[in-house]
Amino acid sequence: MSASNESKSKEEKVPQKRGGAPPSSSVGGNHKQKPGHSDNQRKGGNNSSKTESKRGNSTAGTASASRGSNQKPPRLALFDHLPQPRCMQKENTIQPDASIHPAIHKLGALFASGIVYDDDDRAETLLIAFCNVIEDYKTPPRTTLSWDLDKHIKLQVHYLVSSCRPHSMAMGNIIKYLRFAISQVSPDLSEADAKALLIGKLRHFHTERVVFSRENICTRCCEGIRDGEVVLTFGSSPLLRSVLSTVRKNKNVRVIIVDSLPRWEGLRTLQLLTSSSSDEDLAGCVYAPLAGAASAMREATRVILGASALLSNGSVIAPAGTAMVAALAHSRGVPVIFAAESFKFTEKVQMDSIVYNELGDPADLLKPCESGDGVYVPRERGDGFRSAESASPLPYQVLNLKYDVTPIRNVSAIVTEVGKVPPTSIPVLLRELKYESSDGDGGGH
Repeated sequence: MSASNESKSKEEKVPQKRGGAPPSSSVGGNHKQKPGHSDNQRKGGNNSSKTESKRGNSTAGTASASRGSNQKPPRLALFDHLPQPRCMQKENTIQPDASIHPAIHKLGALFASGIVYDDDDRAETLLIAFCNVIEDYKTPPRTTLSWDLDKHIKLQVHYLVSSCRPHSMAMGNIIKYLRFAISQVSPDLSEADAKALLIGKLRHFHTERVVFSRENICTRCCEGIRDGEVVLTFGSSPLLRSVLSTVRKNKNVRVIIVDSLPRWEGLRTLQLLTSSSSDEDLAGCVYAPLAGAASAMREATRVILGASALLSNGSVIAPAGTAMVAALAHSRGVPVIFAAESFKFTEKVQMDSIVYNELGDPADLLKPCESGDGVYVPRERGDGFRSAESASPLPYQVLNLKYDVTPIRNVSAIVTEVGKVPPTSIPVLLRELKYESSDGDGGGH
């Protein structure tokens, strides 16, 4: 008994080695640990920790990828002040309102759907809609027509701008003209006479400032072109189509039509000029994309372009792509002539295309292509556009700017109903138009 107790006390007194495994509890204490056993345990622990960290990293990567697939593409804050197109808004449906006239409802639907798209067409349809609004208007009791009708017109305009599409500068001039005419209505006139007076002024504005101006501009443009010239144009507008059609009927010229995305408006000009299907008409027209404008400019002797607004500093606001064509013509010494009615003149000044512009549907620039001649990107309504091969959004923001600004140095002349004038004469014309509008039915700007 004494020997066994003595051996047990020795076993209890054996110290543990630092970093090693605890001693075995086998009887006698003669068990030896295999060499390298503790090192293997350390390596095994390290490997298990690495495996767990890899699993954690893969899980975090999957989570970040899933979060990245839901992220919106980066936005360019430079254009955040511009109103978003209706297709990008959360509520893109036009809400009916009892205070809005049915003619304005129909007009807003045409604006929002793009059926009435061009600025000239929008200005003419706005005049017609205003005539319908005034004709159906009834003055509330205990109020005057000049005060309540102006408020009623402001409500119709607010609906068009906020729910359908921002108005152009030419449309803004028409709205100012109508509101000025309403403010000049005498309170002594009866309601029927006042309404007849306002409708007559709007119809006179349409006849004198739109229809007659368009005919006069076509005649003046035709007088300045000689036989054998090559006229280059970009895009399309009702005025531009009338000018080119008149020039083709009276002069022996060739026409080069440059066109671009997203609407390919130049096809309407090409269809009008080649409607007779004669060999002369087909041979006298050339259709080219905007990418080929530099090559087509080598043959051009004159450039005729349309405009959405003419600013007091001589710059011109026109559909996007016009500034590029004008710059190419200026670099080659080709004269650039803008055709525009005087009601498109404005006292505003703009140096770039950022302060004032309009955003279109970005999906119009992403053309679905199934034949292999382009990158297939399906159209999706929303803030981002997803590629066909992955669920992640494209790594950039798609901007569809509708207008650009042509500086005065790239403008040779402007043809209006009053004649051909240099761009520096726009302030003089504005003062003359203001003087005429104060005396008669000229128009307010």
